[in-house]
Amino acid sequence: MTKKKTTKEPEVNSNLFWNMVKGLTVLLGLLGAFYAIDSRFASSEDLKKQEQQTVKTLEMFQDKMEEKFLRGRLDTLQDQKRQLKIMIKKTPGDTDLQEQITETDKEIGTVKNKLDTLDKK
Repeated sequence: MTKKKTTKEPEVNSNLFWNMVKGLTVLLGLLGAFYAIDSRFASSEDLKKQEQQTVKTLEMFQDKMEEKFLRGRLDTLQDQKRQLKIMIKKTPGDTDLQEQITETDKEIGTVKNKLDTLDKK
């Protein structure tokens, strides 16, 4: 009887291929993890942009609040002026009322100037 020699060839090529695939997978996983961690942290440029945007938003909010206050003040002064005019019709010779109207007119002018300044921003 003749024995056939069956020798197993080492599966070097197959093992080498799978080892390379595993190594490449680990490498890509590490690169992906590094990129994920790196992208979580903001750069100084991003922080500067965010800070500038926050400052701009706060300034706009402050301007809007001031404008709202001035418009309310203007409405109040105009109502006050109407009331003073009604009182002058009832008592035409009252000089105090005339002085109050001129002071109210001055204050109305000041408020309008401030509003114009805000509108130009």
